[in-house]
Amino acid sequence: MRLVQEQEKLEKEQAAFFGLRLPEKQWNKELNDASSFWIEPPGIENLIREYFKSLFGSEQEYILGEKALKTLRISQEGREQLLKDYKKLSVKNRDWERWLKGGSQHLAVTFDAVCASEHPQAVFLTPVHPLVRQAAHSIREDGRLVAAMEAEDGQMDKGRYLFAVYRWHYLGIREEVKLRVVCKEMALASQIERVLGKAKSRSVPDEEKPPLDAWEKLDSQHYEIWNRERERHRRKVAELVAYRRESLVRSHQARMAVLEEQMSKVADEKIRRMRKAQMESAETDYQRHIKELKEAEERNDILTQDVAYGVLYIV
Repeated sequence: MRLVQEQEKLEKEQAAFFGLRLPEKQWNKELNDASSFWIEPPGIENLIREYFKSLFGSEQEYILGEKALKTLRISQEGREQLLKDYKKLSVKNRDWERWLKGGSQHLAVTFDAVCASEHPQAVFLTPVHPLVRQAAHSIREDGRLVAAMEAEDGQMDKGRYLFAVYRWHYLGIREEVKLRVVCKEMALASQIERVLGKAKSRSVPDEEKPPLDAWEKLDSQHYEIWNRERERHRRKVAELVAYRRESLVRSHQARMAVLEEQMSKVADEKIRRMRKAQMESAETDYQRHIKELKEAEERNDILTQDVAYGVLYIV
């Protein structure tokens, strides 16, 4: 489950942790780039269920159905509460607003892409849907998105584990987006990430909530990890750019030599014009690739953004 953070807080770089969103301007691209179970259907569904439980103060089931096609059943009073949260969003959805203001308490929904294509009348609840964004916004604490999860696991010791999730946007020859889990004992990071895929949301009493400096320590730890990876990435990209530039220069010189030789052996003016056009095209193509390599060299970096903070209970 990943992320729907407020537009103002993430105006830099959605995917989503715990079903949460990335900045609007970058969501479409990063949804394609990022790969994580945190934006998969189970995570989004868990987030919404927890949101309903918190908003309505009830353990009642509001998402009905065991199959992919489900029904959202919310009373008029409940829809009015949802409407208040919806109006806090900067992005609007007329269909969602119409249902919230309407007289029907039922709405066909799905979290599954295949089901959505087979049942176009159902609302497809993705990380960019207003309901998911409302849910994510509701669990933000002290400017941070904080989630509490629990799971049973035979490989991890029982206890409480604090973690943070950061998005790394790699720039250079090619762009890539990764989510990185940071915890006190980094040897457990992969285990925590694995368990989160099956974890369920849970509430945390005020006396058990971690102090703010616990998250600040994770931020400091993340900075050290990110800084090392950034230096490694910058060296790797610089080496790759240099190699590709040298290879490009050699191949261009060889290509131009062939075209010049072919042109020197031709007397027909029409064929000479054709050869000249080929040489001009080759030069344009070469300059374009050189420019791309220069741009890759200039933007060589890893941009980072905190996505979510959480507490995982192994029970």
